[in-house]
Amino acid sequence: MKRTVLTLLLVALVYPCLSQTLPDTKKRHTKLSERFKITPESTAKQAKPDNLWEYGAIAIRNNAQADSMLVDVMDEKSDYWNRYRKEVPVYHGTSAFIDELVLWHYDGSSYVTDMMYKVSYDDQGMIKRMETYVYDNGAWRPINAEEMLYDYLGVEVFYAYYYYDEGAGEWVMSYAYRASDTHNDNGALVERIWEYFYYDTWEPDYKEEYKLNENDVVVEAFEYFYDDENEIWEYEYRFVYELCENNMWEHGYGYFWDWEDEVWFPESKNTDFEWFDFSRQLLTQVTVLMNKDLVDDDYYASKNHDEIDWVKYARMQMDYTDDGLITLMIFEFWGDWDDDDWDDDEWKEEWFPFMKLELAYDHFSNVVYESFSMHDGFDWFILFAQKLDVTYRDDNSIASFTNYIMWDDWKGDFMPVMRYTYYYNDEDDTTDSPLVEAPYITLKAFPNPADSFIQLELPALNGSAGIELMGVDGRILARYTTSGLTAGEVFSMDVSGLKTGMYLIRVQDSGNHYVTRFIKR
Repeated sequence: MKRTVLTLLLVALVYPCLSQTLPDTKKRHTKLSERFKITPESTAKQAKPDNLWEYGAIAIRNNAQADSMLVDVMDEKSDYWNRYRKEVPVYHGTSAFIDELVLWHYDGSSYVTDMMYKVSYDDQGMIKRMETYVYDNGAWRPINAEEMLYDYLGVEVFYAYYYYDEGAGEWVMSYAYRASDTHNDNGALVERIWEYFYYDTWEPDYKEEYKLNENDVVVEAFEYFYDDENEIWEYEYRFVYELCENNMWEHGYGYFWDWEDEVWFPESKNTDFEWFDFSRQLLTQVTVLMNKDLVDDDYYASKNHDEIDWVKYARMQMDYTDDGLITLMIFEFWGDWDDDDWDDDEWKEEWFPFMKLELAYDHFSNVVYESFSMHDGFDWFILFAQKLDVTYRDDNSIASFTNYIMWDDWKGDFMPVMRYTYYYNDEDDTTDSPLVEAPYITLKAFPNPADSFIQLELPALNGSAGIELMGVDGRILARYTTSGLTAGEVFSMDVSGLKTGMYLIRVQDSGNHYVTRFIKR
């Protein structure tokens, strides 16, 4: 039961991204359970970053080449839009895909050279590599890079994170995973081994094994984990599928391996399959039944699945656009109980709504609305939602968009967070401040990238100074006050609790304003 619940929750929480493929700072490899169990979104192959602004205009699809984009962030206290940065893209040929994106930070009086992303794409237009650079001492300094590769279904089969070793002058892989595939003579996948990169070596972690019929449709699949101590593969889970006359899955049975008795224990049955597209694993409905012996904590591992008393447990229903993008996912539980306060004739046997995911897209397949909701027994309430209010030009290219978020619809409405304005060659860029190639050399932060602590080497200060740790969205994450420190002294900041990504540090005294940035690894 635990595995079924986790799988359903996992699927319900997978969001498609805003547009082009972007690196996710919390990568996890795709298991067989995600692909072959209940996977209504196997074609949304683009990992969404935690924050839209972290990757700038690269995160939004467009059909025209804008010369620049101005970015404003909302000041929550004053409800005022503050200028944050300017983005200047370099495009891939005549397409709207961005090869390079230079970010100029607005310091209150001018736009200062800040950072740059370099991007390369595969043949399907998916990002396969993204490099991050910062502008330091008059030159671009490489910081980190990420690589991604995908299989024919869009499953990410390779991911790697690199940091740049300035001493050696090369990129160094610090974290990665990959899939090693075996195919039959028809090119169908029959085995996939997942490996992780640990301490400069590739280590086996997980294996998926598929048995196919004469039409190369999966009829049985196994999951294994790697026993490091004994250096062998151990059973973990098994799937058995029955096909309908159209050679599609009609029923699916899940078994977990009982290590004590060394037998497969029947756990769940997936049934009532309805397909939007079987070849892409896009379901519109599936019902999950549980082994009643398991529900009642009465284990009988010797029974065949045809002899099991299957009881209703959960159901998922999905809707899609014509292009196969998911627009609705509803997860329901089966109710089969009565309340002590109810009469016997009020016994409940019905589907009770539990979770809901809703999405909407524009004509570029950018997600312009997404929400994750829970049901309290009476009505749906939103746990999290975000939307883009997009305006378009006459040629349907993007003119501007405003990003809004909502954390809980019991506590308030959508809050504006960020605003983008696009400028094209037939329009004036209305920035009233010059661009300045001013490297951040007066404030040093090390080590960079950092794991637990960042050391800040302070400049000569006029009296007491305020130190602010900021996200790339301009939000203040921590504030410190210091006094009596001389130039060259070091101020230590604990950053162990931060997520992986880029951060800014700002120091202000009575007459100066210093900014630097660092990578949390």
